[in-house]
Amino acid sequence: MITGTGSAGAPYTDTQPYPTSGCDASIGANCITDAQLQAEVQRVMGVKGWTGGLAKMYLVFTSSGEGSCFDTSVNYCSTETASVSPYFCAYHSHIGTTPDIIYSNEPFGNPNYCLGGGTQPNSAVGGPNADPAATAASHEISEAITDPQLNAWYASDGSENGDLCAYNYGTNTWDGSPALANQYWGGRFFELQTEFDNHTGTCVLSGP
Repeated sequence: MITGTGSAGAPYTDTQPYPTSGCDASIGANCITDAQLQAEVQRVMGVKGWTGGLAKMYLVFTSSGEGSCFDTSVNYCSTETASVSPYFCAYHSHIGTTPDIIYSNEPFGNPNYCLGGGTQPNSAVGGPNADPAATAASHEISEAITDPQLNAWYASDGSENGDLCAYNYGTNTWDGSPALANQYWGGRFFELQTEFDNHTGTCVLSGP
């Protein structure tokens, strides 16, 4: 059982230009690889004096128009282009330093793919990409808690707890009629996917 509490640290807006694309030229001129993302995480950590460890996670949100790929191939990429299905909407990983650095890549998500059948309670204030970003972040945070070094909790088919409940939002009970949201945090409504619960063997909105 994992117990405890968490909180959000101070955000940091990086105003440096994106690096020259490290992806295959067919992906486009604006694209970063995982290696480039890791380098940027470590650079900002040095600037801010931040440290690693399993109790911390760094979420990197990139802007519209910036794609990303795991490597220099064209097989494992994300793009907001409506006509292209992304291989991923976000992912979490770790950098094998001492201590480890836990991070996630949160590219600008296309709601056609990265929200599924979910609603958009934040579209009026954050645009159509706000809710895909929120649910992708909750997915990766949950997985990083249970599988921070990619060697802990996962199902027999390799799925992590967030994967097992991806795009499953349960019942909306907040924000209007019909309700648009299933969560309420910090004075804001959210449409966040459920997460797999070992206790019940189902996808749930909250733990036992």
